[in-house]
Amino acid sequence: MTAHGVSGLSGMVATATGYAMINDSQVSKSEIKIFNFDGACKLKSSTAYPENGAFDPEDLAADATGTLWVADIGDNPPTAGGSGSRRKTVAVWSLAPGAGQKPVIHRLTYPDPPHDAEAMLINGDGLPIIITKEDEASKLGGAAGLYVPTAPLQANNAAGVPLRRAGEVKLPAATAPNPLPVVIRQLITGAATSPDRCW
Repeated sequence: MTAHGVSGLSGMVATATGYAMINDSQVSKSEIKIFNFDGACKLKSSTAYPENGAFDPEDLAADATGTLWVADIGDNPPTAGGSGSRRKTVAVWSLAPGAGQKPVIHRLTYPDPPHDAEAMLINGDGLPIIITKEDEASKLGGAAGLYVPTAPLQANNAAGVPLRRAGEVKLPAATAPNPLPVVIRQLITGAATSPDRCW
């Protein structure tokens, strides 16, 4: 997806003045940013990640305070075009509202083998719910895992806050006409809450 020269768009939320969007690792690392668009989808500003930047951001959410949360949770296995080495930690980045704010990283670790994930929700308590992307060949048999932190998030941490598997969801078989393979249509690649935060 491309908008006004911004390529690889992967997540979007509506804001009070327009839209916030992110792009993923399909572009060069220096171009991976958080973008702000107005109501007419005109690019107004962008925010770069500090230091080495985000690894593979996939989804975007906003909490009740207007803080943006970037799900830096992509981790494609080698068989799906990944780098060949899986991540030891995944992360969420927070970007508080207001000019001049910088993204802050919060690292997390799975309690089981690494997962590729592309979807995240922000719970009512302000903590993330990470939803993994699983196909029929996975050890989970196509059931997407729901993972939540076991402790408060830590800013700029080296060791990840442990996640726990809180549940799972398996999508029903898709029956509507679609050019994509059936297995692709049963992968969860994004998530969002309603504006009133009642899901």
